[in-house]
Amino acid sequence: MNLLDTISIIGEIIAWAGLSLGLLCLLLAKQYKRKKAAAVYLDAFVFSDANATLIRWMAPDGMQERPLTYTERRAMEHGWQTVLVDRKTYQRMMHRDPQEPLEIFSMLAKFLLGAGVLGFALSWLSIFD
Repeated sequence: MNLLDTISIIGEIIAWAGLSLGLLCLLLAKQYKRKKAAAVYLDAFVFSDANATLIRWMAPDGMQERPLTYTERRAMEHGWQTVLVDRKTYQRMMHRDPQEPLEIFSMLAKFLLGAGVLGFALSWLSIFD
C-alpha cells in the first residue's frame, strides 16, 4: 500500500463522516431557521400581583398576560423585558432565542460539508496512481 492509497482511504472516511454529519447539521440549522422565522420580539412588562408574578405584552391581536413559571421568575427581573413570542398566536412565549443554535449549526454544516467535499476529492487520488 503506497502513500496515495493511504490518503485515498483517509479521504473516503473524511468524506463519509463530513457529508453525513454536515447534512445533519444543515437539517438542524434549517429547523432553527424555521423557528426563528415563526417568532417575533415584543416588549413585555413583568410585575407582581398579590399571588403570582405575571408578564404582560401587547400583541397585534390584543393584550396578552400569563403567570411566569418558576424558572422564568428566576431569569427575569421586574420591569420591561424583551421577549420572543410565537408569531402565529402571540400567546406562546418562547424561552430561548433560536439565533445562537442557528449560527452554530450553520457554521458546523459549512465546515463539515467542506471537509466532506475535500475528503471526497482526496478519495479519487487512488485512480491516478
